[in-house]
Amino acid sequence: MSATRRLILIGGGHAHVEVLRSAAQRRFDGELVLVSPDVQQLYSGMMPAQLRGAVTERALSIDLAALCRAAGAQFVAGTVHQIAVTNTHAHVRADHASIDGDWCSVDIGAVSPGHDLPGVREYAYATRPLRAWHALLKRATELLTSRSDGKPLPCCIVGGGAAGCELAFALLTRAHTLDRPLSPTILSAAPRLLPEFSTRMSNRTVALFATRGVRVETSATATRVTSREVQLSDGRSIASEFTLWLTGAAAPPLFRASQCATDAEGFLSVDATLRAVNGDALWGAGDCVSHLASPWVTRSGVYAVRSGAVLAHNLRCVTGNTLGHIRTFTPQRHTMFILDTADGRALLRWRGVLSHSRWALQLKGAIDRRFVARYNDASHSAHRHR
Repeated sequence: MSATRRLILIGGGHAHVEVLRSAAQRRFDGELVLVSPDVQQLYSGMMPAQLRGAVTERALSIDLAALCRAAGAQFVAGTVHQIAVTNTHAHVRADHASIDGDWCSVDIGAVSPGHDLPGVREYAYATRPLRAWHALLKRATELLTSRSDGKPLPCCIVGGGAAGCELAFALLTRAHTLDRPLSPTILSAAPRLLPEFSTRMSNRTVALFATRGVRVETSATATRVTSREVQLSDGRSIASEFTLWLTGAAAPPLFRASQCATDAEGFLSVDATLRAVNGDALWGAGDCVSHLASPWVTRSGVYAVRSGAVLAHNLRCVTGNTLGHIRTFTPQRHTMFILDTADGRALLRWRGVLSHSRWALQLKGAIDRRFVARYNDASHSAHRHR
């Protein structure tokens, strides 16, 4: 594909679906191409609800191909392996395509650290990419519906962040629904659970796990996974016949392989306009970037979602269909967070408020459904008006 004033979007993350929705409302100048390994994007905030059986996959799926059609964009299926970019040109090499363009934006998320440790690829289950999530769901169903000898099924969640905690709660509820006893352990490499949040929220979550029979191990580093256990750096072993690997966020190798402007950890370094700090024709958002102007920003979906409108506006400006001046992304220091405890309630944190309640789960459900509907409705609306 030769260049004819083309914007290339790599990855169908939370910010890029907002770029496509903006293009569906009013076309960008030039061509728009999305490169993604999957035709569906699953909203990560609803994955625990799918695991516990509360929703079907359709409820959390954003149809990227349909959204591309609505936006007048071309969808290219594949994984990008290299980007060559200057301040005026971008070249992208994917599985089955070589694409030239004038601008490029990346929203591919992060990767989980430790996948190269012995046994992790063979015996541990992850949530990304889509095929990994499907494998996790399939294995959970097999184990929880198989005939049991009455002994609890040992399982281990490696990672004590928000994702690990939510999936642990979801797995407990799914097992209870299917009358399959579990013996779960959560391993956190940090000194406490949920290290990205306050000690108060961490303690409350640990207390909730204690009431449900979950063992929590902190300052525990996994070094090896087998079909029967997780081995730790201190020589101990944790019995596990079902291991989930949710170890946080590491930089995708794409940026260093492409010699892009990165921070010390390998994340794409962007300025307040979400452009690469070296001035290349490269933008980025979501968990794959680090914000030079706001280094305190955590890799949380809320920031990816909120950066989407700024990214869409700025890409529209640079592609020529100018609405005004380039905008800056000013992330909020205080954001609301809701953790689904899979018992009909959720743990909500907002500034000094900490509430474990049914209304918190109802609020989370409304926010999640509205997010997914926004992009699927954009696709359906464009189809109706053609």
